[in-house]
Amino acid sequence: MKMLELRIENLNERILQITKGEGGREPEVNNLLRELMEQGETVKAVKEARKALGLSLLEAKQYVDAL
Repeated sequence: MKMLELRIENLNERILQITKGEGGREPEVNNLLRELMEQGETVKAVKEARKALGLSLLEAKQYVDAL
């Protein structure tokens, strides 16, 4: 339940950014995710993406891979 609430909160924040013309700004967690990926810590990056963005396991893996 908490993951769903976090996901809804993140989606609402993203919608507000887009409506304010800030759609190009990326989430702050991306810097941490890139750093973890550079260190070869893909699993930790996926876990952080799930926690910070409220994504499912598959979505988080795809998100990290796209960075």
